[in-house]
Amino acid sequence: DFSDDARNRAILSFLSDSGHLMMFEGVHNTVVLDPQAFGLHLVGQLFAPYAYGFSSLVVHKDDGFTFRQSQLKEHLAMIRNHDYELGDSDLALQLLSALQLIIPLPTTADTVADPLFAIPGRLSQMDLTEYNARPSECWTKPEKLDGWVYLGVRLKLASQLSLIPPSEFPRLQHRLSTHIGFQMWRDGLCVKQFSPQGLIEVEGLVELNSTLQHVDVCVRSQIGSEELCKTTLMQLIQSCSMMRFDFECALLVVESLKTHVHTERHVVHGAGPRASRGNPVEWLRATAIFSESATNRNDQTADRSSPSSGLSPSQQPWVSVVVSCPEMASLSGDPPYDLNVFQHCEQLRDAGQVLLAFDRRPEVGKPALWEPHPDDVDLIWSMDDNRLDGRSPQDK
Repeated sequence: DFSDDARNRAILSFLSDSGHLMMFEGVHNTVVLDPQAFGLHLVGQLFAPYAYGFSSLVVHKDDGFTFRQSQLKEHLAMIRNHDYELGDSDLALQLLSALQLIIPLPTTADTVADPLFAIPGRLSQMDLTEYNARPSECWTKPEKLDGWVYLGVRLKLASQLSLIPPSEFPRLQHRLSTHIGFQMWRDGLCVKQFSPQGLIEVEGLVELNSTLQHVDVCVRSQIGSEELCKTTLMQLIQSCSMMRFDFECALLVVESLKTHVHTERHVVHGAGPRASRGNPVEWLRATAIFSESATNRNDQTADRSSPSSGLSPSQQPWVSVVVSCPEMASLSGDPPYDLNVFQHCEQLRDAGQVLLAFDRRPEVGKPALWEPHPDDVDLIWSMDDNRLDGRSPQDK
């Protein structure tokens, strides 16, 4: 366990950056001592399978897109006989998942005892009829369009000389694979939520265009579920923003979305500012879609604002909660404690969901353990702060 040892962390980080080992802090602080063997005999066998004296492989060369845990277990046993120790199948699956290379498929009666996993990165290399195009049950045009609300955003690479790497979209599919109603194909994915009556309440679609230069994010919902529609759009954009490219963002024309044909989507020129690097979320918040919602929410809560603050509801500061916690934790509170809290919060910050402050600010008359971090934001650290004057105990 090197998580609490600054010296060990520095050494391991240096060796990792140099390519001598691989660190997986989120997988029980696992360190891979032979990255070359890990890449050749585990990752390599998923993406470029070949026979090297062993009789069986994890996937087949020509049509391998899925594999069972038992296949991986057998493969690891074989290479172990050739003096390559890469752990057991449970650990190997966790490492591959941490690299966003595999997706666990839904459990069925046939897979409950032997789970099945997909390799989305293989789809671009293979000709599988089932996964070459959008499934017929995804983004199907309804018989009547007047009962639906449509929203859409195009994320286009700012540089015409750049392409979205083939490895990026499969990782996006991995990040969204836990969403309800997830389905994927070579260049796209969809997510769905259903009403208690079994009808589609909201559906999201993410598709990569054939030139690898833009991603379309589309959402539709039944009238009456507009807020769920907006929430789904924001969630999809947040996942796309983790691709870390300089995107030019534009809203899609609603009428072009209603055709349900990917080649007929058109953008609304001049709607919203150009997004900065890695920040489509902030661009989306600035569009009329969300600014109007924020205005409505502020109007509804205006009577609860502090009259002594002198601020309009839209100018009220963020509510900030400061939590002290260990670096590694579990969202459920139960083992395994494999969530890196700080990395998780930094991802939320980059997605525009939270503000972060680092370390505790020194208190007057008390020795400070740490100096304020340069990234500290202007937070209220005490119930006695005069900026809380005039607020009710619950507001404080």
